[in-house]
Amino acid sequence: TVETLIARRSNPVTVTVQPPANQAPTAYAGLDQEVTLPAGATLTGTGEDDGLPTGTLTYAWTQASGPSAAIATPTQRDTAVAFSVAGTATFRVAVSDGILSASDDVTVLVRAAPCTPDWQCTTWSACLGGTQTRTCTDRNACGTAAGALPETQICTEADRTAPRLIS
Repeated sequence: TVETLIARRSNPVTVTVQPPANQAPTAYAGLDQEVTLPAGATLTGTGEDDGLPTGTLTYAWTQASGPSAAIATPTQRDTAVAFSVAGTATFRVAVSDGILSASDDVTVLVRAAPCTPDWQCTTWSACLGGTQTRTCTDRNACGTAAGALPETQICTEADRTAPRLIS
């Protein structure tokens, strides 16, 4: 029979099936952001994996560059970041499957808070040569003269109660 001939002529073949090799996960740190102090930012990491070796991914956020910032929960996929000064900060998320890892960066532009001057002045000096002076400073140090109070005014020795302002 045909079956008998095939059985007598065939050689045994051994087939070994190897499990698929573990591949590194992918990492994505999200879109670049802009915030204005005192606001913070939320970092949202994502990762994809081939399910090997265990199908579990871990996340680790670090700051790669920029002014100092506080990462609330650096081992969580999503975390909050607090800033104390303006600047550009770069954060890196590393995604690991326990054996292999990948990373990605996100940049956060931190803008300074709007500054409102708070002018405080010393008392007027005695009238000397028809002029009184005082020193005024912005307690918020905004670096602007907007809204500054006058530091010089015209006066007379006889009338110190009704000085005139010099523009």
